[in-house]
Amino acid sequence: MTFATESPELSPIMQNDAHFAFARINGSDVHLVQASSFKSPIAPVDVKVFKHEFIYIFRLAKSCTVHPAEISFLETIDDRHALYEEEGEKVYLTREMMQKMQNYNCDPRFRKQVPKSPRPVVSNQRQQRQRQY
Repeated sequence: MTFATESPELSPIMQNDAHFAFARINGSDVHLVQASSFKSPIAPVDVKVFKHEFIYIFRLAKSCTVHPAEISFLETIDDRHALYEEEGEKVYLTREMMQKMQNYNCDPRFRKQVPKSPRPVVSNQRQQRQRQY
């Protein structure tokens, strides 16, 4: 008797094969993600991205596969700090983890760098002339 087994590379993200983390994908804001374990530093990573829904609740927004160069893991979340509800695709985070996520989004070192558009410089003489009229 033989059993057919799935190749681990083709299997979907499973709870025991994946971990929750705070990560930045393609330089965007910090997200809660569930990522597959790294098999190789150059192998693509399967990621589930969760969107903040309400207080401590996050809901699955999308699933994608990204190259390791496109994702930056800021912190892995211990299983004690995240409760995953597979049926509703929801994650509940503890208060401490929510505080850490807020810190990541508020800290200028971790914030998304958005280039500012140059402001036109108006000379003082021109401003004074406009005020006279």
